Order: sequence, then C-alpha cells, then structure tokens
Amino acid sequence: MENDFVFKLNQLPKINVENYSTLFILDKSENTPNIHETLGKIATALNLNVEKDICFYWTTKNRKTNLGPILDDVKHVVCFNVETDLFLPNVAQLEKYRVYTFESCNFQLADDMNTIISDLEKKAKLWACLQKQFLKK
Repeated sequence: MENDFVFKLNQLPKINVENYSTLFILDKSENTPNIHETLGKIATALNLNVEKDICFYWTTKNRKTNLGPILDDVKHVVCFNVETDLFLPNVAQLEKYRVYTFESCNFQLADDMNTIISDLEKKAKLWACLQKQFLKK
C-alpha cells in the first residue's frame, strides 16, 4: 500500500522552476493570445517580468501536479483552476482567492482565466488576493 503511494507520487509531472520566483499553473486550453495578454497585464501590475520572474506551467485541468518538491524553490504559486497535490494535510479544504503559506511559499487557488476575465467579481477577488500575495508592505 505504501509503495503504491510512492509510485503515484513519482508519476506526477515535475515542474522546473529554476531561476523563477513565481509559478502560474494554468490549463492548456487557455494557452491563447487573449489569456497571454491578460497575464502580461497582471505581471506588469505586480511589477513582475513575464520572462524572468514567472514560470508558466500549462497542464490539463484534471492532471494532478505535485507542488511539494518546489515549495522551497519559488516564493509564489497561483493555480488557475487546475488540480494540484501539495501532499499536505487538509489541502482539499483550501478556498479560492485566499493566500496560504506553505514552507516559505505563498500559494493561492483561483478560477480559470476565461471565467476571471468575464466575471468582474472574480476579477476583483483575484486582484485583491494578488495584492496581498505580491504587494505586501
């Protein structure tokens, strides 16, 4: 039974975040020019460089991504409606648009970008949470 867990853990995709301070995890279906433009605006507002500071990881919505090994390597993670596995207790109880700290990493869950772009309330929630996460004074 324990070996099954180790096997599954090793099968999850690994993310190379070397030299990045921030990780955005998004669904591959949202890898479009419109989403790229919006992400660029978000990065600019947060004083981040999309090429130097942010690792964009495009995955499928229901493919779990193991974040455990990278929590020491990045300062910020934002998951845009994709499943993640932190392998931490109570991870299923995390709420969207709330900043959590694991190890030394700030982490938040958000809706998918298309939903955020079309919903002013969710856009405001995302921005408020990003400000708390990135623009702390």
